[in-house]
Amino acid sequence: MQKNYLLSLVALLLSTGVAFSQVTFSDDFESYTVGQTIGVTSPVWATWTGNVAAEDAPVSSEKAHSGTKSAKFLASSASGGPADVILPFGGSYDTGDFTLEMWMYVVTGNGAYFNVQGNTVAGQKYSADLFFDKNGKLNVNANGNAVPVVIDAAFPVGSWFKINLVSDLSANKWKILVDDVVVGAFANPSNKIASIDLYAYGPTGSTGFYYVDDVSFTYTPLVKKPTDAVMYGLDSRTVGLTGDQLPIKATVRNIGTNAITSFDVELDNGTSVETVNVSGQNIASLAVYTATLPNPYTLVDGPQDLKVTIKNVNGGVDDNQTNNDGTTTLRGYTPAPGKHVVVEEATGTWCQWCVRGIVYMELMRERYPDHFVGIGVHNADPMAIPEYDGGLTATPGFTGFPSLLLQRKELMDPSEMERPFLEEVILPAPATLVNGANYDAATGVLDISVTANFTQNVSGVYRLNAVILEDDVTGTTSTWGQKNAYAGGANGVMGGFETKPATVPASQMVYNDVARAILGGFFGLDDSVPGSVDAGTSVTANFSFTLTNINDFDKLHIAGILTGPDGEIVNASLTTADEAVTNGFTSAVKDVLANNKVTIAPNPAAGTAYVNLSLTKVADTSVRIFNTLGQEVMTLHYGNLAGDQVLPISIARLTNGVYTVQVLAGGQAISEKLIVRN
Repeated sequence: MQKNYLLSLVALLLSTGVAFSQVTFSDDFESYTVGQTIGVTSPVWATWTGNVAAEDAPVSSEKAHSGTKSAKFLASSASGGPADVILPFGGSYDTGDFTLEMWMYVVTGNGAYFNVQGNTVAGQKYSADLFFDKNGKLNVNANGNAVPVVIDAAFPVGSWFKINLVSDLSANKWKILVDDVVVGAFANPSNKIASIDLYAYGPTGSTGFYYVDDVSFTYTPLVKKPTDAVMYGLDSRTVGLTGDQLPIKATVRNIGTNAITSFDVELDNGTSVETVNVSGQNIASLAVYTATLPNPYTLVDGPQDLKVTIKNVNGGVDDNQTNNDGTTTLRGYTPAPGKHVVVEEATGTWCQWCVRGIVYMELMRERYPDHFVGIGVHNADPMAIPEYDGGLTATPGFTGFPSLLLQRKELMDPSEMERPFLEEVILPAPATLVNGANYDAATGVLDISVTANFTQNVSGVYRLNAVILEDDVTGTTSTWGQKNAYAGGANGVMGGFETKPATVPASQMVYNDVARAILGGFFGLDDSVPGSVDAGTSVTANFSFTLTNINDFDKLHIAGILTGPDGEIVNASLTTADEAVTNGFTSAVKDVLANNKVTIAPNPAAGTAYVNLSLTKVADTSVRIFNTLGQEVMTLHYGNLAGDQVLPISIARLTNGVYTVQVLAGGQAISEKLIVRN
């Protein structure tokens, strides 16, 4: 969607009477001619940059909920657009009652999207974003995606359904209904409504293609009573691990005419009641006051309801007691023993929206340090590892940046990851993983062992892998500067990036969880786990990496990864490099490469180098060569070999320098350093 356009409102056409009267509107598209575009034709509808035909939506007779016509939104590419249509509501409202009703038809295999704008100037404030994916999942975010998913619900794909947005703006109570069933409710940090923006877009993995019919809205202004305190918002995380302590804040709004000087806040968690008295205030009409409860709430396993009630307003009972309560449902998740969840982030310094990934990855790392394995996989910037980037972006359904791949199972936006992470962390894994290492500071060689201790019987293709990560990564050239769509705050608050420029200079950027190498290939090391493993069995894979262009050894982490038969990640481990060295290196018990050894001669070499090895049995054999950035520059497949072998490698096209040569045979991997001097 394009930004920074002053929308021309049509309040006179929408208004039904004098100031403070109800505002209503409806459109069933039956008055249009098929092929006409609604923004250009209608005196009410508009497009993002005005009445521009190129970004308008046509009236179609292909689908209709009522009558024979509807508005059609078909994206020309996975990135969305050009259809981008605005329906203004006649003003920007933060009090009163607002209801939007609309029928939608999302074409099978596609997705849909629309957002709620908070200001009459489109693009200044995104109050809510509604994402409909091709699998029938509806996610709702608030305040320009600055708030994690507030609603995770379902809708029918391939049939008409009714969507309602119902907002008591005076009390900041928002509800979303699908086919007249409430699928979620929330308090919105951006409690303002001015228009909706229907954009031809589908969320990650979906292309936008949908129809809209029978659109209507009603706005009824607030009529103030003398004394009226309303529960305006209950600020708390709604999910977390069992035992997490969550601070609770209750926000009260004065929607009466009299100032509020005192009140009580009562918190009831079903087993105990806590009351906080607030006095000595002078809360003016329409102002808010936030009271922080002195004791945090400790999550227990499963869902739990909290109810907050305002009482004793100005020493008595206020004139409207129907809006004094607020309820929220929290949920605690108990992790399975030894469970770690891997989230791979597709990102790049060139990607202006990727700051959202930076913020949410850091948030998850801080909240769940013992279970969250976040990996920043960079694209087309100085931190890119082509092999890793290529594997991630080739994931079926991948459509763009930023995207997250959780456990190699599900693609999503960064703001969506917390609840899927928690739902995954409670699932038992078939094995727990232990990282070990040995580091030779003189050569820079880091030998890594990843050991899977199986607690379940398994069969099928399982693979072990290792990823090297680095924190506090910095650079100096312009390509290290981060593009920033949140500059100026137009797209919401985003972890402080709203105060930074449109390109954050390299000198102000520090990157964490940066993938420096993926050592077993994107899919893991072939034959690293037997086809059948009994519970109680341990399996180890070895990897080797030469550290170069690393800022600080103390900032390195090792992620051990175990993938399952469908390519999904079933468990992982995360340690610092120092912790892995402390654990000690475990040699893989392999008998394919005799003496667990290969040699390279001559070394240094020019033109051609020879890898010498001895195979104790027939094994599929290959050689991979990596440069000092961990990038794979050559792969050679030799097929099934046995016995003593001398494998020639043509290195004439390689630039002079130090390389890592990795020999893989029968699930065994051995690495040696090669110096090229052509």
